[in-house]
Amino acid sequence: VYARLVADIGPDAVVEMAQRLGIESALDPYLSITLGAQGVSPLEMAGAYETLANYGNRAETNQNERNTDQGNGHARH
Repeated sequence: VYARLVADIGPDAVVEMAQRLGIESALDPYLSITLGAQGVSPLEMAGAYETLANYGNRAETNQNERNTDQGNGHARH
């Protein structure tokens, strides 16, 4: 279904939209782009979904090295 959708709108449009959503990995315009044929990091995917959830407004996505409890400084998992 998704490959058919890419065929209808064009793989170049999919690459352009991915870049507008914040994907910075190099993507080639193949019909299999929506099937995971190319590598995108989980952090990039989270940022793209964040843009969708934020009504199209991109935010700087960052990765926390460690979360701590502000009261006692202990690591929280």
